[in-house]
Formats: sequence, C-alpha cells, structure tokens
Amino acid sequence: PRYRLQSMTYLGKIFYERGELDFAEVILRKAIEEAGYMERESIEAYYYLALTLEALKRFMEAKELYLRVYIFDSNFRDVAEKVKILRSKAL
Repeated sequence: PRYRLQSMTYLGKIFYERGELDFAEVILRKAIEEAGYMERESIEAYYYLALTLEALKRFMEAKELYLRVYIFDSNFRDVAEKVKILRSKAL
C-alpha cells in the first residue's frame, strides 16, 4: 500500500511507452482514483494519463488533464508547452 500509487504510475508509464495505450489508460485512471486528489505524488499519473489520451487522439480529455497539472505545477516537465499546443488547436 505504501508504494501503490508509485507502482501503478510506473506500470502505466511502461504501458504508455510500449504503445499499449488502453492498458495505460486503465492503470493510470485507477492510480488517480486511488490518490483521490492531485498532490505531488500523483501529478505524474495525471501527466501520463494526459499523454496517453493525447496519443489516443482524445485531445479534449488530454487538455483538461494537462490543465490540471499546469495549475498544480506550471513547471512540471513540458506541460506548459502541451497546454499551449492544445489551446492553439482550438479544442
């Protein structure tokens, strides 16, 4: 239980990187659900779920998650650029 969120996020990242996007989505959604709310430990799960949804061409959902990450930490990885790109697509 102590490292469950980290483990699920890592597993979701692996599925994302392997192109197994459906599995990545399921695992990352479960990680976020179990976290309950955005915190430093769950921000990566939100980010990777957004990447996964973007890869699945579900841009509106991805944009919403990127915005959540951006609001929490505007300097997290490339989230500012992701938000800018998706906003320019007028979604």
